[in-house]
Amino acid sequence: MDPRPRLVLDDDGLEDRNNGMGVIAWEDIARISDGEANGAVFINLFVRNEEEYLSRVSNLKRKTLQLNKKLGYSSITIAMAGIKLGADELMRMIRARMR
Repeated sequence: MDPRPRLVLDDDGLEDRNNGMGVIAWEDIARISDGEANGAVFINLFVRNEEEYLSRVSNLKRKTLQLNKKLGYSSITIAMAGIKLGADELMRMIRARMR
């Protein structure tokens, strides 16, 4: 088990180690919204250069993430399961850093 925090917000951007995309720069995040599907709460990250971030993951994972988009969500999401913050609080923290 990885002892590092799953979600990191710093001066460069945010990194959710679950998605394998590395750091998503603050200036690349165009907007965010919350979502829920089958009881799972998540935050949608709508980025300006989505293909650049999707190119960082395997083809299989990319296809899975693109299914989110077909369902009306962003391809890039932060699942709130296992995160000690509430979605509203995390969204406030993200919005405070977006450029």
